Amino acid sequence: MGTINALYAARFHLCHIRQANVGEVSLVNTHPYSRRLWDRTWSFAHNGELENLAGLDPGRNRPIGSTDSELAFCWVLDQLKSIFPDRPANTDTLGRLLQEQCDKLRRRGIFNMIMTDSRLLYAYCSTKMCWLTRRSPFGEATLKDADMSVDFGKETTDRDVVTIVATAPLTEDEAWTHMAEGELCIIDNGEVTTLVPKDTRAH
Repeated sequence: MGTINALYAARFHLCHIRQANVGEVSLVNTHPYSRRLWDRTWSFAHNGELENLAGLDPGRNRPIGSTDSELAFCWVLDQLKSIFPDRPANTDTLGRLLQEQCDKLRRRGIFNMIMTDSRLLYAYCSTKMCWLTRRSPFGEATLKDADMSVDFGKETTDRDVVTIVATAPLTEDEAWTHMAEGELCIIDNGEVTTLVPKDTRAH
């Protein structure tokens, strides 16, 4: 059994393995995409496929490549900027607005996405998305698709809180939380806040 013994510390790691459904295989069509909004760099990755995007105006953030994902990202940022010229102070307010835009894109196909402004991470579930939080005492975990284990106790400190978001569980011996369709998660310093879908919110 192999062991991973080198993890690199950062506030966020954002990665994506792409199956090229829309747009040719090229560097400009490679996730994650990045743009500036409210004096922060936003990065974005999308799992799924969207249709009927001809009327989707990306505004000032023009796509460089030809994917549905980059177009959707540019459109979302333009919607946020149009509604809030300055970043809203309340995190939940921004989260609700982002959730509403994701809901609109979900009506055009599959829109599982993760997006970060380098301080917070937002994850939206269209069809499948899950998360897992690790904290002290850290232990060992076994990957589902490889004969490999990770001893997180050797790579972390007692103060660390680490949350992983993926479209499917990555390990076979940990309890992953599966998100509901239309649910948005906000991750701050490793801790998760969930915003439930509209149709299940209390009235």
